[in-house]
Amino acid sequence: MNIPEEGPVARARYHRARGMIHSLIRSRSILASLGFAFAGAAFTFGNLLLAGALPPAAFGQLSLSIAVYNVFIWLAPLGLDQVLLRRRLDPGARLLLRAFLSCSGIAAIAAIGTVQFYELPALSGLLLGAAIVGGGMAMAASMGLRRHDWTALPLVATNVASWALLFAGGLGLVLTLGSDLPVLLILAAGCALAAALSWYAFIRYCGLGDERPDKVPRGEAFSLMVTAGAGSVLVQIERFVIPQVLDFRALALFAVIASVAIFPFRLLRSGSSFALTPRLRAASQRAERHALLAQETRSLGLTMVFATLVVVALAPIVATIFTGGRYELDRLLVLAACFNGAAKLIEGLPRAAVVACGTAEEIRKLSWMNWLTIAACLLGAWIGARWGLVGLISGSAVGCLASTIAPASLARHALSRGFVE
Repeated sequence: MNIPEEGPVARARYHRARGMIHSLIRSRSILASLGFAFAGAAFTFGNLLLAGALPPAAFGQLSLSIAVYNVFIWLAPLGLDQVLLRRRLDPGARLLLRAFLSCSGIAAIAAIGTVQFYELPALSGLLLGAAIVGGGMAMAASMGLRRHDWTALPLVATNVASWALLFAGGLGLVLTLGSDLPVLLILAAGCALAAALSWYAFIRYCGLGDERPDKVPRGEAFSLMVTAGAGSVLVQIERFVIPQVLDFRALALFAVIASVAIFPFRLLRSGSSFALTPRLRAASQRAERHALLAQETRSLGLTMVFATLVVVALAPIVATIFTGGRYELDRLLVLAACFNGAAKLIEGLPRAAVVACGTAEEIRKLSWMNWLTIAACLLGAWIGARWGLVGLISGSAVGCLASTIAPASLARHALSRGFVE
């Protein structure tokens, strides 16, 4: 392409614009956001297609299984995934065995507990456990790859459930699924494949060679696991409460509203933490860290307003079309869902800052603060349930916002000081 012969000013503008385009193409933050956007779309459409293909009770059971999966893939590595994100460890057979044993143990606990507490069919529980093993393994290797500046494969492996649900939903258009079992089988197979590819890449390409691995302070893995687990429980908490205070049909309706109204905010939260945490960790100056967080806050604020307007306008239409009219959403329910999603997006900012810059002691404090947030959300949801699903969703959001003050104070201190080895 020829540069226009219009003098030095035009030439400088051309080079500046070209540089901006190149920087956008190479930006890992942009790539992460696009990756989560595509995964979010896959999750949304997959869920909506499955909502139209499965009976409401079966879809409600599947939604519960997906919630359990999303929580326990963060708990299954027992903090190893978060340690691999923060520190350089040498991958190998010993690390792989450690990840497999921890993921298998946690998956067994999750599957047995779900079957007993929610009366999930035993075969569904078995497939759920297999999916958690694969998902947890993929999560651990993906974090290690992210620490070595990999982006594409970790994005795919981290969001494997979204692609599995989309595939299952498409299958439901041509075949009669009948129950949640075919979907869970597809999920388990997808997670196993993601785990195999991620660990192969991690071991094959990310060895430290002659470099010494980082030291891991005692208790850091556990604290990081508690922190990550609390964040995932917080995102899924309504799905665990609804079958207890309402029923599986209400959970099916919530799963639909979550797909079209809450999930865009969860997508923003995931994309923000994916890109923000390593950038805050790498920033050496206090002013730079505060500027990064301020910029992220402004961007998310504007995005939340825009997302709410779009969701309120389109969510009822999208839900009706993709579920074949089985689920109709009123706009009050959609507004409550947007409020819930925005509250949890706001809660994620201080957590990302402390994970990036906090000491082991500060991460321990954050882990217990997160569980206080969960308790507040549970209480809000339980109280709000007397006004039905709208009340439950709104009550959970109020509890989430009220409990964000203490983590925000901790994040402010960590950002002012920066990361300390």
